[in-house]
Amino acid sequence: MKIFKIVIWLTLSVYQLANSQTLIKCERSEYKSQRIVFYSVSDYITQKIDTVADLSTDNNGTFYFEYSTTKFKQLFVDLGIYKASMYVDPNIREYRINLPEKKDKTEADLLNIYFQPTEIRIEINNTDKNEINALINSFDLIFTDFTAKKFDSIYQFPQKKIEERFQTKIHSYYGNERSDFFNDYIDYSVYSLMLIGKNRDYKTITSRYFNNKPILWDNQPYMILFNLMYNDFFQTYSNTKDGSDLLSVITYSRSPKKLIENILMNVSISDSTFAELAAIKGIHDALIHPIKENDKVFPKPQLNIILDSIANFSNVPMHRKMAKNIQLKFRSNKSKIGEEIPDFKVMNRDGDFVYISENKGKPIYLMFLRTDIVECMEDLDRLSMFYDKHKDDIEIVSIVTDNTPNQFFKLSKFKYQWSIYYLSENTEIANYFNLITWPQYHLIDQDFKLIVSPAKSLKDNFEMEFFKYLDSKR
Repeated sequence: MKIFKIVIWLTLSVYQLANSQTLIKCERSEYKSQRIVFYSVSDYITQKIDTVADLSTDNNGTFYFEYSTTKFKQLFVDLGIYKASMYVDPNIREYRINLPEKKDKTEADLLNIYFQPTEIRIEINNTDKNEINALINSFDLIFTDFTAKKFDSIYQFPQKKIEERFQTKIHSYYGNERSDFFNDYIDYSVYSLMLIGKNRDYKTITSRYFNNKPILWDNQPYMILFNLMYNDFFQTYSNTKDGSDLLSVITYSRSPKKLIENILMNVSISDSTFAELAAIKGIHDALIHPIKENDKVFPKPQLNIILDSIANFSNVPMHRKMAKNIQLKFRSNKSKIGEEIPDFKVMNRDGDFVYISENKGKPIYLMFLRTDIVECMEDLDRLSMFYDKHKDDIEIVSIVTDNTPNQFFKLSKFKYQWSIYYLSENTEIANYFNLITWPQYHLIDQDFKLIVSPAKSLKDNFEMEFFKYLDSKR
């Protein structure tokens, strides 16, 4: 009977932990009758966004939602000129938050194609100085000040190990009774300073701080340092003695096991789980990053075969998730090629709803964009020049997919000569075109059939792709 009671108690405890809810609530009159969307980052390699709460405030600016998590998790919300964030501690049942003073983007902000939102922390009203948001806010201020004052010394005199002495002092300042999450946040923030300077030993950094250490997929400083260290990993590794046959392993074996074995030949990596993470990062960058002169070309079909195996058979749940996110991000729409795309309603510059099929007649270069992404705004300028040259042969259709149409109406006042529309939330169309990253392009023929999906951007030489299409029709 006693054993039975223990089993029941353990089962209930696990159930309660898995289903614990944290209530997040706010009242700020400036935000009355507004749509507010909180989101998290699914993983820090693909940067895929997961919507946490899509809600409307009432007439007092009040809103609340429940969020379930078993680990520390960072949430974000875009608010005009701000990108605000907070951490959720799974052990805290309620957060009463205060949003920043409401500041919409100005006309100058909208005209500035390099505009970046100001990143701020959300104010928490009902916690003390030992709560995770208060601790991180406090540390970030100290760390930023230290880095500004000591940057030159760290750069010029790495042998003095200034950052290590700072790390010891900061742990002493906060004491040892903090969460592992916060301690790791401090450590990997400090470790990032070890990349400053020309002669840093990357293998030593990997050996000390990554190899055979817990992998902290949800700790932002850890993943920032990892992404910096392993940026274009396949390119850098394949140019070393250890990785000299990496290209042939990918091309001919098409096996995650063989790829990981090859990475483990790197003298600083002996942890197969970390090697798999490095492989995932390498695959991601090989698929998305533009190929520069003298770069090796890793075949995408083989990369996708390896990625599919990781997505389905990795022993690490987070690695399966990352691989599936990469597949979502770069999945080809080949199965839809030649199909007529579904017609859908969009809002035009006058605020009227029209069908996208009204643009039939010529091939269409279809662009999905968000006004808060710099690359999207830069591409609009490129499109202007392209349209002036080729408007007799092709239509351009740009569709803004912001959360609200406010910026669309301001954008539509500019003298763009092609069709620009606003698409309110449409899950069917978002799924059809895999709207995960922006800008995104597709080429549609005069009969409204999908020809190239995704298509290249002008920056990646879509013009040449379009010439080939025209030649095929002659």
